[in-house]
Amino acid sequence: MEDYLPTTVSITNSDFTYQGVMDLLVNGVANKVIHFKSAFNTALDPGFSGIIDKGPGEVTVESDLPWKMK
Repeated sequence: MEDYLPTTVSITNSDFTYQGVMDLLVNGVANKVIHFKSAFNTALDPGFSGIIDKGPGEVTVESDLPWKMK
């Protein structure tokens, strides 16, 4: 499915209990623009890290969580 409209994904006020690396966002749509925002979240495990996979599109990030772009 093709979709060229921008999308915003927001995560707020969440506790992340996951231990290790976790996919936060995976973009599988070509040319898809996604704005990822997270605020007021807590990573309870010191080893937590989020992966943001921009795939074939474009992703902007404003995040209070530890993350890496893939």
